Amino acid sequence: MKGFVFLILVAFAFLQAAHAQRGRNCNTNCSDIYDPMCVRGSRIPPTTVANDCQFAILKCDNPAEIFNIIKKGKC
Repeated sequence: MKGFVFLILVAFAFLQAAHAQRGRNCNTNCSDIYDPMCVRGSRIPPTTVANDCQFAILKCDNPAEIFNIIKKGKC
């Protein structure tokens, strides 16, 4: 019985990991339009991103971060 419960837990953990990995497929198809903005994360210093799409990718790649737009333009 213990082996069966262990097997179920391992299968559940595997499925959860696969689901989490699938959820992190960030859209990387951004335009080349340059409309910079200065953004900051809770643990990421001010960074210049090229446009809104690049900002969305940054947020997607760092789901634990809380981001703020500091200003339009370069940092």
